[in-house]
Amino acid sequence: MPVFPKSARITKSREFDFLLKEGKRRHGRHLGLCWQKAPERRLGVVISRKIRGAAKKNRIKRVVREFFRLQRELFPQGEVIVIAKMGTDALTNSQLRGALYDLLAD
Repeated sequence: MPVFPKSARITKSREFDFLLKEGKRRHGRHLGLCWQKAPERRLGVVISRKIRGAAKKNRIKRVVREFFRLQRELFPQGEVIVIAKMGTDALTNSQLRGALYDLLAD
C-alpha cells in the first residue's frame, strides 16, 4: 500500500478550483486551510508562486503529506487543501508541523 495513496489525493484542477471558491477557510501566518465536507478525507497542497525553487516546494509538500498521513484524524472530515504562503519555506520541518497543528487545533 502506498504511503499516500491516490485515493487520498486531490489532483484535478476543477476540484482545486471548486474547493478554493466554495470551501470553508481558516488562515494562519504561514498556512491556509480550505475544506469541504465529503465522505472521505482527501488532501491537496498548494504552494505560493512566491516560494522559489522546486526543492523548497517539494519539501513543504512532503512534510504536509506526511503530517496528513500520521495525523489524519486532526483534519476536518472531507476534502482539504493546505495553502503554503510566502515565508513558509523559511520554516524548519518541525516548525512547519507545528504551524499545521496550530491551524488544525483551532
